[in-house]
Amino acid sequence: GVVALCAGTQTKAQTWSENFNSGTIPTGWILRNVDGKTPKAIHSYINDAWVVTDKKDAAGNVIAGDKVIISTSDYTPAGTANDWIITKSFTVTAGMALQWDEKALEPTAADGYQVLVSTATDANADFTNVLYTTSAANTDKYITKFASLNAFAGQTIYVAFRNNSNDKYLLTLDNVSAFMPAANDIYLVSTTPNPGDQKTYGVSGNNLLVTGKVTNAGSTPITSYSVKAKVGNGAVVTNTFTAVNIAPFATASFTSTVPVVFPATLGANNVKIWAEVTGDTNPLNDSSATIITSAAFLPKKKLFVEEATGTWCGWCPRGAVYMDSLYNNHRDDVSLVAVHNGDPMVLSAYDNFMGTLIQGYPSAIVDRGTVLDPSELIDAYNAHKGDFGFADITLTDVAEQGFTYSVKASVKPAVDMSGDYRLGLVLTENDVTGKDGKTSTSKYTQTNYYSHSSQDIPLEGAGHDWQAEKAKVADSMMEYEFVARNLVPSADGEANSLPTTMTANTSYDHTFTTTIRADRNRPNMNAIVFLIRMSDGAVLNSQNVTVPLGVSNVKAGVEGLTIFPNPASNNVNINFSLIENTKVAVQVIDAAGRIVSSLPMQSMNSGNNHLSIATDQLPAGVYSVRLQTEKGIMVKQLAIIK
Repeated sequence: GVVALCAGTQTKAQTWSENFNSGTIPTGWILRNVDGKTPKAIHSYINDAWVVTDKKDAAGNVIAGDKVIISTSDYTPAGTANDWIITKSFTVTAGMALQWDEKALEPTAADGYQVLVSTATDANADFTNVLYTTSAANTDKYITKFASLNAFAGQTIYVAFRNNSNDKYLLTLDNVSAFMPAANDIYLVSTTPNPGDQKTYGVSGNNLLVTGKVTNAGSTPITSYSVKAKVGNGAVVTNTFTAVNIAPFATASFTSTVPVVFPATLGANNVKIWAEVTGDTNPLNDSSATIITSAAFLPKKKLFVEEATGTWCGWCPRGAVYMDSLYNNHRDDVSLVAVHNGDPMVLSAYDNFMGTLIQGYPSAIVDRGTVLDPSELIDAYNAHKGDFGFADITLTDVAEQGFTYSVKASVKPAVDMSGDYRLGLVLTENDVTGKDGKTSTSKYTQTNYYSHSSQDIPLEGAGHDWQAEKAKVADSMMEYEFVARNLVPSADGEANSLPTTMTANTSYDHTFTTTIRADRNRPNMNAIVFLIRMSDGAVLNSQNVTVPLGVSNVKAGVEGLTIFPNPASNNVNINFSLIENTKVAVQVIDAAGRIVSSLPMQSMNSGNNHLSIATDQLPAGVYSVRLQTEKGIMVKQLAIIK
């Protein structure tokens, strides 16, 4: 019998099948390594056009006794594959079809291939009939493909599988079979959401519409079919699709209209999904499963975007442009970090960490997932803006002195969470320019390959027409945004910053403390706290807040002015240190310039001091807090939330 993914004991007749479980290329099959290229060292086991290797599950674990054939287009130097595997000849019976399983092993570099037929000899030139072609095979799981051989009825043919990809990765095939299809057979190709997808999380009582694809694996058209789903031991949800016409071996997409409902009980729930068509006697290829998780609420999601850049990198203006676009259009939904390399803005620990993830510059990573070119950031934002955030993160400024900065992160999970979860802190600075400590300002000059005097390529954004600029944009013309300045304690976050078991709707607090260098422009700084799942290194959510000024004003005789909490609702604490005895007054001013609250001038001693202002009567908004002494004034921004 056929060992195909969608098959088992079936009513359809088998002519021949091959599952490669013998561990060797089948007798009579032909290999042709036409390109003659050398696979990269990590693929050195692929010493021919195709070889037999172990089959692995989605987690990368070897499936005992199960084999596949594998080919590569990942060469040194890079190039295009031309790798053939040809079946032995067989005679086609009227109505016969071919089926096989495919999977490419790298989502960002999926190999494509052709399936070709020769009615003459096994010479490459005789494979003039293209049975199937794709530029990218499926990557999330093995899926079965079908093709009719009826056009070759009565003829003796060879079938070739040809990897013709250019500089991709790895392609696997399995369970090749020539068969006589049953009259009625529906194959559930895929459903979404898949296990682990963000859409599998939802608030209890919310609806989820299942989508997917089905293939007609039978010999007669499908004009009506049903897709059913069952959550746990609950009732079956049925969606029936009529007035359709799915030809034999054709694939159709579906979207359910009757939803699956997230159960009232918080936590994970198994969901079985299956397709039905009248007369289908093969139940082994028509079902799939997923898991949906009921959450207490939907957390506010802020994507964590890290850009790898450097002033020496001539293509890095592209990164600045797309990071700037994200900020201008989606600033409330992103936390942005520019990690510099080889220039005065380098933060070595962060730079070294990024070097373990990326292959070159510029690069970008969203939530520590797939490494992207910065030009892909807008698409990545649109693809992930609806991702489940797992927990709300609230940031509160904590009182500090001088150049010490502290921020409290409060994490409230929407689902129960168990394992090694951590918080990390990064401080960023905007509008960075000019001289930094002992570093010459010339090292802030940005190399620009887009220049009319270099590669002459159009690029506008981040305050520049890069094509019109010189090939070296002078430091006086450059302002760098989102520059990583402090990383606390590391890019992997702080161990034990969160308990190993967290309960939904319960808050967990952690306070970070760091020192901000005196030469940093504190009004331009932001604090970003990110939540990491250490099992896979993914950043699940982030939150950011403007760093409070907390700096000295020598003229006013004030040091370390801080206001907390900020944002505030009912009451605000004002901490500061006086250089000498003086009189102090405080005013809260709204956006229209009106004084809405104040503390009268009063005598205060040198050293640390504390004042408090009630804000419960103030509407939500942004205010200025003005602290006045006998010698000067300091102003700090305050946000009121209700």
